[in-house]
Amino acid sequence: MAPLTRRGFCRLLPQCAALALLAQRALAAAPVIAAGREKEVMALFAPFALGAAVTPEMKLWNVRVAPEHITVELTGAATATLRLEHPERSQSSERSKSFAFQRDAAAASGAGKIAADALVASVRGNDAGDFWDDAPEPAPMTEAPQAASQQGFEAMWLPAVVTVVAGAGALWLARRSADSGA
Repeated sequence: MAPLTRRGFCRLLPQCAALALLAQRALAAAPVIAAGREKEVMALFAPFALGAAVTPEMKLWNVRVAPEHITVELTGAATATLRLEHPERSQSSERSKSFAFQRDAAAASGAGKIAADALVASVRGNDAGDFWDDAPEPAPMTEAPQAASQQGFEAMWLPAVVTVVAGAGALWLARRSADSGA
């Protein structure tokens, strides 16, 4: 493979920038669980409640809600974890109308599997299929952050110019010494 030349780099730079922009837009558009939906999350697991038995061996111990997923911990002789994700973010084939289910090893066998199966059945029965929210639009820039970024640029221009001039001087000296030595 040939080394990357300045011309090749200049050709790749706009393509890399476009890919980065597309990736950023795709991530920003991903569905989320908005804050304040804890009651709706717990309703997915009804009739089971926090601290209550799901099976004689396992209790629904903890439910953590993040914008991208819900993590459920079952406890008993061991701790089992069930994670609910948006189906587009998961490779799991175990699904409800709104979620894909990921199980840890403890939730895939024994008492953990039986309890996780019960929770999955509850979610499937309680899931209307419209759980996820659209990602919020980014807030428009206000005058204050723009002014701060301009001040940051003004504070950086002198060191940047000094660095460029010093680098150019070092290159000039290196070429001059190479030409005189040759």
